[in-house]
Amino acid sequence: MNSIHKGLKPFSCDICQKTFSSKGYLKEHKESAHLKLRQYSCDFCQGTFPSKKDLRRHTDAVHLKLKPYSCNCCGKSFSWKYLLQKHINSLHKGLKPFSCDICRRQFPVKSNLKSHIDVVHLKLRPFSCTVCKRSFSTKQHLQAHVNSVHKN
Repeated sequence: MNSIHKGLKPFSCDICQKTFSSKGYLKEHKESAHLKLRQYSCDFCQGTFPSKKDLRRHTDAVHLKLKPYSCNCCGKSFSWKYLLQKHINSLHKGLKPFSCDICRRQFPVKSNLKSHIDVVHLKLRPFSCTVCKRSFSTKQHLQAHVNSVHKN
């Protein structure tokens, strides 16, 4: 049985120390993460990718809208396996691994934690109304304002 099936990662990147289960995965990592080689171009957009596999994944998910990963609990489908895993962990398992260092509130995804810090602790209001210049913490709050105050 090889290292992939045993869950071993004996190949280490000499630049960032990330480990891999095969020499091929290590080579692919170095080319894309450190050398920034992106020799495969998308026929639909200007995107470039480090491997044929990454180009195919991009094309399938973004342009062909394929969603091959389905949740066994609710049937929702996803383009990417990691999105399915995030969905299961947060929605069905109730996991909240991201914690605010300021108030200790926990969140299921890192982007929710970042939004929380920006809005609650840093008081950022990056969304401004083009009509009255009032600012809002989220796009949704801005849109609700426009719809209720400036609707023709």
